Amino acid sequence: MNESVRVVKIGGSLLDWDDLPRQLDRWLDLQQPARTLLIAGGGRWADAVRQESRRRPLDQRTAHWMCIDAMSITARLVADWMSDALLLDDVNEFVRPQGETPLAILDARSFLREVEPTLPGERLPESWDVTSDSIAARVARYVEAEELVLLKSTLPCGPAMCGSANPLAWAEVDYVDRFFPNVTRDLRRLRCVDLRSDGFDEVTATCEHKKTAAPQ
Repeated sequence: MNESVRVVKIGGSLLDWDDLPRQLDRWLDLQQPARTLLIAGGGRWADAVRQESRRRPLDQRTAHWMCIDAMSITARLVADWMSDALLLDDVNEFVRPQGETPLAILDARSFLREVEPTLPGERLPESWDVTSDSIAARVARYVEAEELVLLKSTLPCGPAMCGSANPLAWAEVDYVDRFFPNVTRDLRRLRCVDLRSDGFDEVTATCEHKKTAAPQ
């Protein structure tokens, strides 16, 4: 790709926020120009799967794909109020656009079924160790994105770690999933943004985790 590409993951915790459409538009307007691919987290639909699994344990692979189905729902919800964004089921329509696609939303199900298993590197586990954070990172690597941005409701915080810029530390406090440090080692740039903050507070990740063993 010759154009700058950005992948943006919209955290599930933001999806029930009434001000999300306005704040997302504001944030996008402040960014450097780039073709942008949005991926929505599973939100309360994925939370319902987790709750059911706690009540009556589900096979992890089954639960994983139920959460992917939840992401298909949220992709369509976001597309419904983002009239200027193109909803895509095939990531290659973004990689090889047939026209102008400056802003698109990806339903990642086909990517995970058909594309991700063919990619080099460690595959995403079909388990609770993977959420939409790692999925977005895997997509970012595939489309050769200049950066991955995680839009969330907070910045990473934990004991003696507020504002840490290391994805390994983020995984240790469940700010991202456990597999996330594995799949972000080759990303060019990684940012986390608190979309609820007035000034869109953010942290840019360091590259320390690229030389460190990821948690197992």
